[in-house]
Amino acid sequence: MPAVAPSAGFSFERIGQLLYWHFTEQKRLWLYAALLVAGLVAVFVLVFFLFSDDLRIVVNQATAATEGQSLGVTLSFYMIAGLYFSSRIFRNLHNPDSGWQYLMLPASKSEKFAAAWLFTGPLYTIAAFSYLWILKTILMLIVSLTTSETMSIPALVSGTEVSLLKSYFFWQTFFLWGSVYFRSQHFLKSANTAVAAGLTLFGIVISGWMLSGNSFIGFFTFMGDFRESTRLVLIWQLIQLSIAALMLWLGYTALKKSGLRP
Repeated sequence: MPAVAPSAGFSFERIGQLLYWHFTEQKRLWLYAALLVAGLVAVFVLVFFLFSDDLRIVVNQATAATEGQSLGVTLSFYMIAGLYFSSRIFRNLHNPDSGWQYLMLPASKSEKFAAAWLFTGPLYTIAAFSYLWILKTILMLIVSLTTSETMSIPALVSGTEVSLLKSYFFWQTFFLWGSVYFRSQHFLKSANTAVAAGLTLFGIVISGWMLSGNSFIGFFTFMGDFRESTRLVLIWQLIQLSIAALMLWLGYTALKKSGLRP
């Protein structure tokens, strides 16, 4: 990373240099992940093609999420890999031998945290979905060549995938915070924290529901109709946004207090 004198301000030039620094640190891992996804999709297609006469259906199951079905293998990997990348983005902070290198980068703590979020959030998502789109386009081309059907260009992002993106950006804040807060086993500890937070929130909601005189079984009936209420969906989205903002603030606060740890 070229030396640029840090200042009290917020420099997008330094943000860009930090993003490049993260890329040089993570590019080998990203390459391995891309190769692994391609291998998993190839194995998935070959195995399921043995049980299906329609290669197009197999390709769609391998590369997309559809309503009423489980997530495709590639989108599942996008979610898991992104959370893993987020949980290790600040791993250098916890290494006594190399932690000083990150701390000495010529940028403020706010710039470092913003760059880490941009790298593991928007930039990772753009790169991942672009790669998945290319992968699916190649697979659909193979379908077209082997079945003599007209090839249809797949959409970059579908409606179901938008919901997945919302979930990723929400849970990613827990793993970004955990990358700073925990000294070791960042992914597992962050995952446990996220699960605990989800169970706690569920407990609070269902307790409030039952204290209001409603039945436990009635809660699940209510949840089935939840999406029909625009007002309730908006309230839930605001709650998620508030929790995500809180986790980002906690992560930034932890980074401000960070230093070399023995």
